[in-house]
Amino acid sequence: MKVVILSCNTGGGHNSAARAIWGCLRGKGAEADIVDALRFMPKVQSRVITKGHVFAYRNLPKLYGVGYRFEENHTPKGMYRQCGPASEKLYPFLLEQGYEAVVCVHVFPALMLTQIRRAHGLTLPVFFVATDYTCSPGVELTQADVYCVPRDLGQEFARSGIPQERILETGIPVGADCYAPRDRAPARRALGLDPERRQVVISCGSMGCGPMRSLALLLADRLPEDTELTVLCGNNRSLKRDLKLLERKGRVRVLGFTDQMFAWLAAADVLLSKPGGLTSTEAMTMGVPLICIDAVPGCETRNLQFFCGHGLAATARRVPGLVRLTLELLEHPAASEEMVSRQRARFAPKAGEAIAEAVCDRLRTGREEG
Repeated sequence: MKVVILSCNTGGGHNSAARAIWGCLRGKGAEADIVDALRFMPKVQSRVITKGHVFAYRNLPKLYGVGYRFEENHTPKGMYRQCGPASEKLYPFLLEQGYEAVVCVHVFPALMLTQIRRAHGLTLPVFFVATDYTCSPGVELTQADVYCVPRDLGQEFARSGIPQERILETGIPVGADCYAPRDRAPARRALGLDPERRQVVISCGSMGCGPMRSLALLLADRLPEDTELTVLCGNNRSLKRDLKLLERKGRVRVLGFTDQMFAWLAAADVLLSKPGGLTSTEAMTMGVPLICIDAVPGCETRNLQFFCGHGLAATARRVPGLVRLTLELLEHPAASEEMVSRQRARFAPKAGEAIAEAVCDRLRTGREEG
């Protein structure tokens, strides 16, 4: 069995989901590759999409939110047309590589596959994997065989026009490390932290967006003496440079991009993060008390509503409120444990395994029928 997972380099989350599915497919004996779907677009277009996405997230969040709400209320046909030229390059690639199934963890490749099906009659089974807790704009234009969506959201996808019989409530896939028992002390030692001190972590994805600067400044002044603060700035170099002075206060650590996110989640007593579909799911699967920062309106606002509506996270509209919630979770372990208990109940099933099993089942059934 040979499967291609089409991701999109518009942030780290989609690639994280792709890696989780890749690991589960490999565990079932399938051959799998992860490919960036944007590579099939003209270089200028690909660069505009990736850099424009990062720029809007960091610098124009309100405008990004306005655009997202418009697409929610108007079918984004421009997005569909935008993927047309890329589909004509993707089609021969799929044939040349001999793939037997396609998994899309972003709407762009799913739209490309839809156009290939209409133009060339492609018969490979196509799986779409949602990486947010909502049916994002553009998904209603796709024609996948199976839609792998978060639990309790099947009806929302059906209302958007996805056939009910094609919807599978698997959850969002996360890496195997998220399911390992969480022991703070070893994780802290591995990161060079004091295992006896409580740890608060701020992270707003690889883009380092939102009010991280003001949040870190206020938290650094308000945290108890036995608690340390780590700010993970991602690829936002200006943010890292601005906050480095905080380290002079002691008990504050400012870092850039990290490939040890699982270790930081394992070490944390409280995580403050934008409600991205992947990082939030990773944190909640690991049982980390989570405070969501409503940094960028759009699909992440829908994520935040889902998390807080199910008691999986807490939020506040302004920075002082976020700081207050952080102190409350630190000083009231029972509240933290109640939140973690709800997280564990929801995220115990392994989404990546369910998705990989669905892909392998479809391929086995196809071979038997063939």
